[in-house]
Amino acid sequence: MIEIKDVSYTYEDDSQPALSNVSLQVQPGEWLAIIGANGSGKSTLARMCNGLLVPDQGQVLVDGLDTANPREIFAARQKVAFVFQNPDNQFVATTVGDDVAFGPENLGLPPAEIGKRVEEALDAVNLREKIDKPPHLLSGGEKQRVAIAGALAMASRYLVLDEPTSMLDPALRHSLLETLSRLRREKGLALIYITNIMEEAVLADRILVLHQGRTIKEAAPRQIFADGQWLRQYRLALPPAAAFASELAQAGYVSLQGLLTVEEVALALNRLRPPVFPRRPWVTPKVESREKYEHWQIVAQNVDYDYPETGLGRTQALRQVSFAIRPGELAAIIGRGGSGKSTLAALLAGLYQPDGGTLSVNGRQAEKHSVFPKVGLVFQYPEQQLFGETVFEEVSYGAKNFGAAPETLPALVEQALAMVGLDSRMFSDKSPFALSGGQKRRVCLAATLVTEPQILILDEPSAGLDEGGRLWLMQLLLQLHAKGKTVIWISHNMDEVAEFAQRLLVLDRGRLVADGPPARVLAEEAELRQAGLRPPPLYHLAQALRDLGWPVAAECITLERLKQEVLALLGGEPAVTG
Repeated sequence: MIEIKDVSYTYEDDSQPALSNVSLQVQPGEWLAIIGANGSGKSTLARMCNGLLVPDQGQVLVDGLDTANPREIFAARQKVAFVFQNPDNQFVATTVGDDVAFGPENLGLPPAEIGKRVEEALDAVNLREKIDKPPHLLSGGEKQRVAIAGALAMASRYLVLDEPTSMLDPALRHSLLETLSRLRREKGLALIYITNIMEEAVLADRILVLHQGRTIKEAAPRQIFADGQWLRQYRLALPPAAAFASELAQAGYVSLQGLLTVEEVALALNRLRPPVFPRRPWVTPKVESREKYEHWQIVAQNVDYDYPETGLGRTQALRQVSFAIRPGELAAIIGRGGSGKSTLAALLAGLYQPDGGTLSVNGRQAEKHSVFPKVGLVFQYPEQQLFGETVFEEVSYGAKNFGAAPETLPALVEQALAMVGLDSRMFSDKSPFALSGGQKRRVCLAATLVTEPQILILDEPSAGLDEGGRLWLMQLLLQLHAKGKTVIWISHNMDEVAEFAQRLLVLDRGRLVADGPPARVLAEEAELRQAGLRPPPLYHLAQALRDLGWPVAAECITLERLKQEVLALLGGEPAVTG
């Protein structure tokens, strides 16, 4: 058992404690989910579990071993494996296989046992074919899977995972959760699982909710998600199926209140099924043809790109990719890990140039050693692009490089910071490295916006954000789009792209395999699965209703559209609610 007793912790040079009097017990074989807004103390609490951090006050015991005792910490850490939020933070070897083997080697296991564990762990995350590849050449999602494999190879009794699926595509996320469930069932592995994805938290035996370093609530998922109003106060949200049930409960169908899963909601709705469904043909919204636009802002024709040759040869990233984007479009790029999404983003910014085919942006052809002007790119891990000593220096750098006069910089920085919700009076003189993760991300976005790009490209901008932060970011992108900017973002969040994107581009193994409106692309379940993706959760609810005989259109993939469809089929809102 892991026992956390009245633990408090304050980071150096921080006036507010990251944890305040937190107590917790994790039983062997238990699945504990920890949720909370960014900055609530989740990662700090996770690091307490294996002695990466030692409390200022209180005690942490792992099967009776005190993590603050130098004589016991090594034995305690053997029992608790850890997967970091950013996988780059835990790579130590030059190949995937050696990195996964590092932990078992330090346990002094026989070579045959180490080899067996490495192969089993890589099989569990579907990466056996990458065993000889350098980790730094992998995609973000692949890196995360290697980090998870390294933890699985330790065969520890407890596994702590800090947002392990934030960079994984939906199919791999589903596969990983199945793998963790199997390991827990077969080996009695206890999971301490930090997540901002409420669907994942539903799977746990118990959920701990943190806010500003304190425990707000600790209960089973059904109690935690019984009411969405208090969750919103802490920048959290209901799981999609529960949110849909709550919306219909508020419309008068109170028997749906508190339901959690797709299966529960579908069966409960079927009990309310009218004798005859109204005959109301579904009219798919007309999609305006893009072919009539004469002036394209981005044109890619048969674009190929290979990463430079290593000892393992060249790595194919993109093959025969063709598409065109008009000015002011709001598009999302989706695809499994390693499908070429980040490579395509770098090409669109001019950081890479095609090895084959042609690419033009704002009328300019891609050229060697020349980035495209008026294109802003926010990287997959934006915190890694920080370099300035102060926030002012960080944000003003781009404007200065593009010729802004020195006297105009303070106003430009103030305006850019205001756009991302930061007060220049409070932040300009601070070191960007001393900020929270969410604040760092906002500074990186401000440093891009200050250059006034016509095209804004963001690589997984909402990964790891709490619900409040994610909605804030998407509203900002909508505002920029309303001002006429072209916005392209990469995402693994199918709910997000279904709700906000006008257009989806689907990549699979370096090829563009689908391109169209979300309602059409995300309704093609077989094609999505072939590309390593899964439809949004509410698509599965709509499918469950169709299986029960409801005439629900396949295009109902967002909460609002499915709500309207189901209410119409039920005959509208009840005359009497209660």
